[in-house]
Amino acid sequence: GRVLAEILSALEEFAMSGFSPFREHWQQVDFLNGRKINLHVNNEAVTGTACGVDENGLLKLEIAKQGASSIQTFFAGHVELL
Repeated sequence: GRVLAEILSALEEFAMSGFSPFREHWQQVDFLNGRKINLHVNNEAVTGTACGVDENGLLKLEIAKQGASSIQTFFAGHVELL
Protein backbone atom coordinates (compact mmCIF):
# COMPACT_ATOMS: atom_id res chain seq x y z
CA GLY A 1 0.00 0.00 0.00
CA ARG A 2 2.85 2.41 0.82
CA VAL A 3 4.50 1.83 -2.54
CA LEU A 4 1.26 2.62 -4.35
CA ALA A 5 0.79 5.76 -2.24
CA GLU A 6 4.32 6.93 -3.16
CA ILE A 7 3.70 6.27 -6.84
CA LEU A 8 0.41 8.15 -6.78
CA SER A 9 2.06 11.05 -4.95
CA ALA A 10 4.87 11.19 -7.53
CA LEU A 11 2.36 11.05 -10.40
CA GLU A 12 0.44 13.93 -8.85
CA GLU A 13 3.60 16.00 -8.50
CA PHE A 14 4.60 15.19 -12.08
CA ALA A 15 1.16 16.22 -13.35
CA MET A 16 1.44 19.56 -11.55
CA SER A 17 5.16 20.37 -11.99
CA GLY A 18 6.49 18.19 -14.79
CA PHE A 19 9.84 16.42 -14.68
CA SER A 20 11.83 19.26 -13.14
CA PRO A 21 11.42 18.23 -9.45
CA PHE A 22 12.66 14.73 -10.28
CA ARG A 23 15.70 15.73 -12.37
CA GLU A 24 18.30 16.00 -9.59
CA HIS A 25 17.56 12.53 -8.25
CA TRP A 26 17.50 11.15 -11.80
CA GLN A 27 20.99 12.57 -12.43
CA GLN A 28 22.26 10.79 -9.30
CA VAL A 29 21.07 7.36 -10.44
CA ASP A 30 21.45 7.74 -14.22
CA PHE A 31 23.19 4.56 -15.45
CA LEU A 32 23.78 5.95 -18.95
CA ASN A 33 25.43 9.23 -17.93
CA GLY A 34 28.96 9.38 -19.35
CA ARG A 35 28.62 6.17 -21.35
CA LYS A 36 29.07 5.85 -25.09
CA ILE A 37 25.87 4.66 -26.74
CA ASN A 38 24.10 4.09 -30.02
CA LEU A 39 20.64 5.59 -29.95
CA HIS A 40 18.31 4.06 -32.54
CA VAL A 41 15.69 6.59 -33.63
CA ASN A 42 13.43 6.22 -36.68
CA ASN A 43 15.53 3.41 -38.22
CA GLU A 44 18.71 5.46 -37.81
CA ALA A 45 21.55 5.04 -35.29
CA VAL A 46 23.11 8.07 -33.62
CA THR A 47 26.38 7.47 -31.74
CA GLY A 48 27.50 9.65 -28.89
CA THR A 49 28.08 10.02 -25.16
CA ALA A 50 25.04 10.24 -22.91
CA CYS A 51 25.23 13.32 -20.71
CA GLY A 52 22.15 13.21 -18.54
CA VAL A 53 18.70 14.58 -19.16
CA ASP A 54 17.42 18.10 -19.61
CA GLU A 55 14.77 19.84 -17.47
CA ASN A 56 12.03 18.07 -19.46
CA GLY A 57 13.54 14.60 -19.13
CA LEU A 58 14.90 14.39 -22.68
CA LEU A 59 18.10 12.41 -23.13
CA LYS A 60 21.10 14.66 -23.82
CA LEU A 61 23.60 13.10 -26.22
CA GLU A 62 27.00 14.61 -27.04
CA ILE A 63 27.70 13.89 -30.69
CA ALA A 64 31.15 14.43 -32.20
CA LYS A 65 31.40 15.17 -35.92
CA GLN A 66 34.42 16.38 -37.86
CA GLY A 67 36.38 17.50 -34.79
CA ALA A 68 33.49 19.41 -33.20
CA SER A 69 30.84 18.22 -30.80
CA SER A 70 27.32 19.29 -30.04
CA ILE A 71 24.68 18.22 -27.57
CA GLN A 72 21.34 17.12 -28.96
CA THR A 73 18.25 16.03 -27.05
CA PHE A 74 16.05 13.03 -27.81
CA PHE A 75 12.54 12.20 -26.66
CA ALA A 76 12.56 8.49 -27.48
CA GLY A 77 14.70 5.75 -28.95
CA HIS A 78 16.31 2.39 -28.30
CA VAL A 79 19.64 2.60 -26.44
CA GLU A 80 22.54 0.25 -27.15
CA LEU A 81 25.62 0.46 -24.91
CA LEU A 82 28.97 0.42 -26.70
